Amino acid sequence: MLFKEFSRVLKDSGKIIGIEPCILSGKYFSNIFMNIIDAGDYILPIEKYKRIYSSEAFKVKDINIVNTFGYHLWQYSAKPINGKAIAYKGSMTKYRKLIRPIHLASLYGKWLALLFLFYLIVNPIISQFI
Repeated sequence: MLFKEFSRVLKDSGKIIGIEPCILSGKYFSNIFMNIIDAGDYILPIEKYKRIYSSEAFKVKDINIVNTFGYHLWQYSAKPINGKAIAYKGSMTKYRKLIRPIHLASLYGKWLALLFLFYLIVNPIISQFI
């Protein structure tokens, strides 16, 4: 639906300029950091983004990779091409569907555990002054 709207509003010579967080080969720390934050659901390798665009009848051109703290952002332009759009289907595997709740529990559970430990440490200190 988003790509249909892109095609509808763009003039014949128009193009999309975008920026997406991406997973890059050989950038292990960044990829781990991004997968922890994202839980592996939305940040994709550049080639997968390109497949999504091409399935929707867009041609993508790389512009740049921007390095920010822990992230790599892919800058690109995309132009509609004359062709039939074939809706891209996500590729979440059965394994990913199975492991996702465990991943999310560990991702957010550690923050709950940290807050609980903070409470256990701070509560006796505060209770001395009250």
